[in-house]
Amino acid sequence: VTPSHMLHQALRDLRPDLAVLPNALDLTPYAWRERTQPAPRIAWLRAIHSMYAPQIAVEAVGLLSADLPDLQLDLIGPVKENGALEQVQAAITRWKLADRVRVVGAIPKADVPATLAGYDVFLNTTTIESFGMSVLEAAAGGMCIVTTTAGELPYIWTHEHDALLVPPNDAQATADAIRRLLTDPALAARLSINARQTAERYTWTSVLPQWESLLARVQSAAR
Repeated sequence: VTPSHMLHQALRDLRPDLAVLPNALDLTPYAWRERTQPAPRIAWLRAIHSMYAPQIAVEAVGLLSADLPDLQLDLIGPVKENGALEQVQAAITRWKLADRVRVVGAIPKADVPATLAGYDVFLNTTTIESFGMSVLEAAAGGMCIVTTTAGELPYIWTHEHDALLVPPNDAQATADAIRRLLTDPALAARLSINARQTAERYTWTSVLPQWESLLARVQSAAR
């Protein structure tokens, strides 16, 4: 069993009986708010590690800094790799963004819904992804999402429908996507509404019956 269509595709020749059962999210803590005119505050929520490319988020803000003077970026998550943090700090220095980019650090899991509620734009710059729960959490609250096409992400998210998809390690494409969100209210509203609808497909109400069916089949086979 895998939560990832991407892993299913990669491994199906080894296990033809491999099943896809997605991760589930309890939507109860996530209060949905439609983002029709997103404020220029961006949340990035992952571990500070090279596989998640946090420096790309900083560079994207740097590319937009002249045109969007109020743009702010908060990098939320534990530091898992000192080299990645050094890259972030170097990019902040290079682009002169000390007053625009904060390295917030780790927050308790229980605080994620309330924390994300204070932002309108969610940025995911990962280069590797087996599912992408943090993106789903952002969608549950109606945030406007910019995410890479790494791994499982393009199996879940559709470009210009519920997110804007960009190539990994492409700061310019990331900056262009952010600019679109902040300057096109109709696009922002559409992504916000559709992102929540996508998140609703991954509630326990939808996923638990799939597990129950699988376990019933296993039990029957064992008998």
